Amino acid sequence: MDTIGAFVGPLVALGILAATAQAYDAVFVASFCAGAFGVLILVLFVRDHRDEEPSKKSAVSPAVLGGLIRMVSVRRLVAAACWPSAPTCRI
Repeated sequence: MDTIGAFVGPLVALGILAATAQAYDAVFVASFCAGAFGVLILVLFVRDHRDEEPSKKSAVSPAVLGGLIRMVSVRRLVAAACWPSAPTCRI
């Protein structure tokens, strides 16, 4: 839903701007109304269910970690996460 909102939101904003001859205040009012509606839905329909805290488990054993590293798909995922996305960026 977040991705759909990120895609549809700018399209709606452009539609409002096109329909109102570049009236930016209409975009701000429409986005405020959408946000207020979302908060209203959260307040009215979402309940906080606090259960007991789950029992604290011990730390992950090195054997389990070694088993994960031996999996090819996990190694590929780690390699992709470590791959530099911007090689010209120096920190």
